[in-house]
Amino acid sequence: NAFWKVLWPRLVGEGWAYTRQMHFNFGAMKFYTPEARSFVKAMRVRNVHYFETIGGVKNFLSTNPKYAKILEYFEVEIARRKELAEDEAEIAKKKEKTATTVQKKRKKRVSVEKVVDLDAWKYQSERGHSKVGSQHQVRTLPRAGTDESGEAEKYIQDQIWDIRSSAP
Repeated sequence: NAFWKVLWPRLVGEGWAYTRQMHFNFGAMKFYTPEARSFVKAMRVRNVHYFETIGGVKNFLSTNPKYAKILEYFEVEIARRKELAEDEAEIAKKKEKTATTVQKKRKKRVSVEKVVDLDAWKYQSERGHSKVGSQHQVRTLPRAGTDESGEAEKYIQDQIWDIRSSAP
């Protein structure tokens, strides 16, 4: 990212150019030196007149004294950006550390409350706990939509409304 924001604008000022492949090898780039324009395409030599990687461009700049000032500026800018990134990382780490300690304190309180809430169903009846155990479980249920004879006697049924007593 620093290449495009710091180094490349200065190289464009010196006459550099680049192309991006559109068909074969889509997205691949070639960087051309100012001298490459004067050569026919077939006469251009890789790593002399054009480069296919950013690393190749940097290597060329480091060997060519003409670009020493630009490369020095780039190195200084990289060092400055690294320091800023380290400072930001340190600040973020401090913020994260304080946030995690607050969250840990909150989690401890919440977890204790949640355990009590999870067990609250056991302690709702007057006797101090709910009826839990095999003697309080349903043994059989009738199949849905069926009225099998003999099943009705197993269940307590309260008569809610009597048709005979309400007739005029």
